[in-house]
Amino acid sequence: MERLKVGDIVEVKTWDELAKEFGIDFTGAITHEFGFVKSMKKFCGKKLRIEKIDIDTFYLEDGEGWCFAIDMFKR
Repeated sequence: MERLKVGDIVEVKTWDELAKEFGIDFTGAITHEFGFVKSMKKFCGKKLRIEKIDIDTFYLEDGEGWCFAIDMFKR
């Protein structure tokens, strides 16, 4: 994947894609090192603009302050 920058639009993978790739833990959340909880499910399949990047952490406009990892985005 090309290097992402602030202002780029990314598409968050669907819940099913994330579950298949990372699995689901006992709480029903996606098992990802960054965490992807059920409250974040509303972002699945949505295209959102990158608002801020902090090393390997992405914050999206209208992402309600949740952080995302690059492998949560469709390529």
